[in-house]
Amino acid sequence: RRLREMVHRDGLTGLLNHATLMAELEHAVEFARRHGETFAFMMIDVDHFKRVNDRYGHLAGDQVLLHVARVFQTTARASDMIGRYGGEEFGMILRRTDRTGAGILGEKLRTALREQPAVVGAGEQIPVKVCIGIAAYPEDATTASDLALLADGALYRAKAGGRDRMEFTREMRARTA
Repeated sequence: RRLREMVHRDGLTGLLNHATLMAELEHAVEFARRHGETFAFMMIDVDHFKRVNDRYGHLAGDQVLLHVARVFQTTARASDMIGRYGGEEFGMILRRTDRTGAGILGEKLRTALREQPAVVGAGEQIPVKVCIGIAAYPEDATTASDLALLADGALYRAKAGGRDRMEFTREMRARTA
């Protein structure tokens, strides 16, 4: 059991690792296709994370990532699948959720992080902000790879738009703080 956890979980955060998250995204597409359901995929990036590592050190950076993971776990629904996509990027599969519902959760995540700064070292507080990109099945794409690509593109638009933002694919408008 422990070996299985090590294979499927990120060593730092305990969230799903990249490979498992992407396999679950494939499963979510198949499930939604069979059952006629919608779901959303979110890509999330911690804003200016390099600055945290440069200013406070990599151990503090790890503490910030653990904090972000905990906030995501306590804010998201139990049915939402959360993974560490890589580095300071995370992904979430939101079953039975459309773009509007994903936007509501995205705002909750951003608000929770703003209200709960990470505490590192000897109690130093580090504010954490994120950018979020959202794509929905089947409105935006019908394959896992296309959903990931579109969510990633929306994430990069959010970053280019000034950070601490959320962007959707296609016609939905960006949301800012």
